[in-house]
Amino acid sequence: MNYFPLNINDFLNATRHLSHLQRSLFIYLLASYYASEKPLPASVEVIKLKMLARTKSEKKAIDELLAEFFIETKSGWYNARCDEEIARFRSNQTSKALAGKASAEKRKQDKLARLAELNGEATDPQQPLFSAESDGQQNLANQNQNQNQNQNQNQNQNQNQADLEGQCVHRVIPFAPCLDKLNEMLVKVGQKHIDQIKLDNTLVHFIPFYELKEFSENLMYSKLVQWLQRDFSNERPNQKNDSPLQNSGDVNAKFTDQIDNKPLPSSESEAEWLAHLNSCEANEVL
Repeated sequence: MNYFPLNINDFLNATRHLSHLQRSLFIYLLASYYASEKPLPASVEVIKLKMLARTKSEKKAIDELLAEFFIETKSGWYNARCDEEIARFRSNQTSKALAGKASAEKRKQDKLARLAELNGEATDPQQPLFSAESDGQQNLANQNQNQNQNQNQNQNQNQNQADLEGQCVHRVIPFAPCLDKLNEMLVKVGQKHIDQIKLDNTLVHFIPFYELKEFSENLMYSKLVQWLQRDFSNERPNQKNDSPLQNSGDVNAKFTDQIDNKPLPSSESEAEWLAHLNSCEANEVL
């Protein structure tokens, strides 16, 4: 036995009156008993040598322990509790060995049944496990099984390759949003409509960013709406920017409007018309 059960309550109740030295030696005696699975030697001196009892107190403790917990016979010193535990251990070992043999036998029968099914034969429980015919059938069945496994592996590899190709094809499919549907979604979030030019310019930056993402079409629409919302929020400050270039553009627009809206009398000459243009430009500069 590589280990032995120790009931703590039983041990404490039985050794409550013993000293620490006696308890330690008692544990050594039990360990020697269980390790050999037989009683302690009949010679007390041999027991003391095995327990390394050298001092008088240690030798006296062993004498007291043997007298209290063990029974002296011609074949050795017995302990009833140790014999019960050893018998229980051997019974469990026997049961486990029988169960292991039965399990091994069942696995053999199951293997033969599977091999017979692969060969299209009926399973005969009376057929001997080891015979020349059965060995030949088993070798043939093993060959068929190996061929089936190779075929399954090839099919799995082809399927995995097809899946990878399908994923690659799926990823390179461009996202082509519908302008009407996109405008409806923009209105729902409180944004204005966009035209096809705005959509095309946005997709130039949007598609490369999300082309490797495995998103559904609805999720891509949502991402595009969020992208446009960010663009709208970035455009608002630019609309209120009163830069000199914008002011100059407004001046040019006003100047052009004055030129376009100024009526030209039919009797004016070309020189008078040029003078009129110069006066308009001078007034704007002032």
